Amino acid sequence: QKKVEAKSIDEFSYPNYDLVDMEYYTQANPYCIRGVYLRATYLLAGYGCPSSCTFCVAKTLSPFFGYGQMRSAGRLLEDILYLKEKYFIDGFYFIDDLFTLNKKNVLEFCNLIVGRNLIWGCSSKVTTLNEDLIKSMSEAGCIQMDFGVERGSNEALKRLKKGQTVEKVKEIFSLCKKHKIRTFANFIVNIPEETETDKKDIARLVKEIQPTITSINIYRGYLGTELPDKTPDKATEDWVKKNTKTLNSLWNNLFGFRNYKVIFLSKRKLNYLKQLWTLFLEIINQKLM
Repeated sequence: QKKVEAKSIDEFSYPNYDLVDMEYYTQANPYCIRGVYLRATYLLAGYGCPSSCTFCVAKTLSPFFGYGQMRSAGRLLEDILYLKEKYFIDGFYFIDDLFTLNKKNVLEFCNLIVGRNLIWGCSSKVTTLNEDLIKSMSEAGCIQMDFGVERGSNEALKRLKKGQTVEKVKEIFSLCKKHKIRTFANFIVNIPEETETDKKDIARLVKEIQPTITSINIYRGYLGTELPDKTPDKATEDWVKKNTKTLNSLWNNLFGFRNYKVIFLSKRKLNYLKQLWTLFLEIINQKLM
């Protein structure tokens, strides 16, 4: 099949959504930037990922769609300011596979967005970051980064072809904490030939890096991934349920970021009050379900 290419990713634009629909989708909630109560929406800055993780379909799709193209910093700012003016968002989340792949464009974007009273989050990979970039992102309003940490030992990471080490994970999580960026750590279990030691390594690493939010995911194979499918047993499901609760702090997750200033300056203050029930429901879901 022929690889699909666009002259410029900036050619793509958002449809003109009805204001009523967007009011529903941008209501204050703790889900867009996970754990942060905010009127926000998702944005796509670029697409694709160069990694070769055995549990992901990205490397299968790359020959057809490529990776690494990112919308220009100026175009991103233009769209964000439009969303803020028309739909009254107070934040946003870049839902790219890997937002920080193009460091130059990320830095340009940070220089443009700084001081505009907007907070945001994104997906990242520890191998694409350094302290200068993390510092610039923090100063520009980035309050959270989501990472695929996946496993708790270098041997296990190598088997997944993750392309990163536990040492690099520890370094970047420490730098995020230093520059006051929340961290969302994704882990994966139910990998073929997995042992109890693998699970213990995950739990130990979580306690060392202390993510703001820890998500433990059960692997199931799907078309295009290198790993075969594996049905999880009850012991694995029980382990995930137990450790998801014990390794997460509800306070740091839902209330650790105090965005009072953002809410005070928002044009939709009343919406934050009306939507407080979503926080109540999330507390029940995280602690009682």
